Amino acid sequence: MKHFILLTILALPVLKVVCQQPTEGKVEYDKKQIPAAVVELPYAPAVVEDAMKDYLYRKGIKGGSAKGFTYFKGTKVAEGLDNKDVYFKVEKKSHKEKNASIVYLFTTDENADPASADEYNFDVSASKQLLEEMLPAVQTNELAVEIGGQESSLKKAEKKYESLEDERRSIEKKIKKLQDDLVENGRNLEKQKQEVENQKRIIGNLKDKKLAKE
Repeated sequence: MKHFILLTILALPVLKVVCQQPTEGKVEYDKKQIPAAVVELPYAPAVVEDAMKDYLYRKGIKGGSAKGFTYFKGTKVAEGLDNKDVYFKVEKKSHKEKNASIVYLFTTDENADPASADEYNFDVSASKQLLEEMLPAVQTNELAVEIGGQESSLKKAEKKYESLEDERRSIEKKIKKLQDDLVENGRNLEKQKQEVENQKRIIGNLKDKKLAKE
């Protein structure tokens, strides 16, 4: 069993390291192109989105959603800056790359409407800084998901192993019973052989008596 578990551990997938850094780009919000921090990550969108939400929730910030974006109001983005409203969305990189994501994040002045805000209301530098700070949390969440998935696979493998062990013990019991039955059958055969010989002798004796009387 220990050997089996060791092989399973050795088969653990290697954690994908985040090497990408956020870059400056644009994203559409309510038909308006907005300056945003953009980064591609080798993780599934759900993993990335959950990590980013958790990161901001742990700051004690209440979030919501609008126009396909998740937002968090009054966020402390960086030291020395006023609080910002943070908007982000996570998309699957492509139809074929389901476990790769593109993240768009932008910040606005607090309580500003992104659709009508002026260009100077968007601080791309602060957005890139915030997104970069989130990446370790995203990577940690990916690891937690991978560990959870591997633990689930391990439990299934262990359950299958235990099932096969039970099956093996059951087969061994059947083999033991068949072996015992075989031994018992041998004894019965020997007894029956003696009985056949006895019957043959009796018949032989009876025939001899009949011939003697003739």
